[in-house]
Amino acid sequence: MQRGSTYVLLYLVLMTLFFIPMHKPFSDMLVSLHSSLLMVYWCALTSISIAMGLRILDKVVKGDER
Repeated sequence: MQRGSTYVLLYLVLMTLFFIPMHKPFSDMLVSLHSSLLMVYWCALTSISIAMGLRILDKVVKGDER
């Protein structure tokens, strides 16, 4: 698999994970386990997305310098 298609696949997985809590049964399950678990879920996904975005941005900037 090429590098670009790997990033596309990771992006689609992250977007799917972002929209899963929009379904009430999933968010109710997380909140019933612990009151701040939904917040931790969102923060973890946001951190992963930011890290991926910075990594891709770094590769794009380095690619433009060549």
